[in-house]
Amino acid sequence: GAHIGKNARTGRRSVCNAEEALLVHRDVAAQFLPMLKARLVDARAAAGITPVELHLDARAAAIIDGVPAAPQDFDTEYLDYKLSVAVVDDVDAAIAHIAKHSTHHSEAIVTAAAAEGHRIHTVGR
Repeated sequence: GAHIGKNARTGRRSVCNAEEALLVHRDVAAQFLPMLKARLVDARAAAGITPVELHLDARAAAIIDGVPAAPQDFDTEYLDYKLSVAVVDDVDAAIAHIAKHSTHHSEAIVTAAAAEGHRIHTVGR
């Protein structure tokens, strides 16, 4: 998960399909978000390369440090080393968030549940 986030945000930051927002399920947020910050912020800063600026909703900010997300952050195509992060309760909340904020250009949800994967594939269609 953190590896996918690292490549999706920092591989080529200025292309239109680079990751701009990340939604994390509440059940894994306490474990996942520190790993994400370690890879995208701490390790990059230690290596002397530009760290990713994490724009966090209130639930993510309760777990890791970052910039408080403004309402427009989840509608912003940064094309920069910035990433908006939110914690969601379930796949329905993730789908609703995508439907509200996404450009419907390049969305993905990583899930182990095949049924959820099928539902997600139909978002925005």
